[in-house]
Amino acid sequence: MLKFLSTFSRSFESRDESATDRLIQALQSGALLREADALATAAVETAAGIIGRALASAQVSGDNGLVTPNVLFAMGRALIRGGEYVAIENASMLRQASIHEVKGGVNPETWRYELAVPVPQSQNAISTFALGDFVCVKYIDNGVRGSAPIDVADASATILANLTQRLGEETGTPVGFLLPIPARDGASANVASLRNTIAQMKGRILTVESAQSLANTAGFTRTAEWETKRIGANPPQTIVEMLREIYEQIISLCGVPLAIVNASAQREAWRQFIFGTVAPIGKIIETEMREKVRSNFTLSFEELRASDITGRARAFQSLVGAGMDLSQAASLSGLRVNDA
Repeated sequence: MLKFLSTFSRSFESRDESATDRLIQALQSGALLREADALATAAVETAAGIIGRALASAQVSGDNGLVTPNVLFAMGRALIRGGEYVAIENASMLRQASIHEVKGGVNPETWRYELAVPVPQSQNAISTFALGDFVCVKYIDNGVRGSAPIDVADASATILANLTQRLGEETGTPVGFLLPIPARDGASANVASLRNTIAQMKGRILTVESAQSLANTAGFTRTAEWETKRIGANPPQTIVEMLREIYEQIISLCGVPLAIVNASAQREAWRQFIFGTVAPIGKIIETEMREKVRSNFTLSFEELRASDITGRARAFQSLVGAGMDLSQAASLSGLRVNDA
């Protein structure tokens, strides 16, 4: 019996030491630090907001009022933040949902999607749908689900999230001024009077006992007069620069030209943004909506393209001046020719 207890004790100690080792390793590797979330960063939300607002400006036709600017705005944000926009058609409106679970085999016709739909004053309602029975617009189509740009470039997104969180922790430290005073116990009448005087300053000039005099009273020597020491956030400049660089990388990754965010060379930036980001996303939305909701669904971004009307007019003039047919020049430059 004693031998059994001894063996059990050694086994228990071994397991305890192993757990301690694992804890130390986790602390050293940073595994116990609060996980940073790239979705909580300004870069991702800035890109999501810009694309959402751009889509919300589209002129919609063939939907019978189903796709409102609010729906398009939600689509833009969902595509950038989560890689997919999921909704069901209910009571002549699109109700945004989220994919809870997907089940099925190799054949997509066997796939069944459990969708979570928000319900007032309750947990989300879970309903099961086949792939063709709900709207699922995907930013990057991986077959079953959609992926966001930060999912593909997850290393850069992790760096952004960590830098943002660390700077947040840095700026969350206490801020103030420390005033070293020569007192043995910190509770003498002179020290208490000094504390009261400092608390009443409020920007005014008040007189206090000389630092040298107070030091002599406490039995110390002091060669300098009153001088405070500030404590507070002091992030390294390299961290700030790294955050700025990765912020710009994430903005570009999401398809938003930096010139739009920085308010420089916006005309050309908007042209690139419309034709390189907004219009392709619009085509993806059109394809899904035509297949699942309305066969004649279309999106037009003429209001956004109006920002580049001067550039298109110059292109049209150059093409016509080079001898090109008017209708062909109008088509290539993006201008429309009204029929007489």
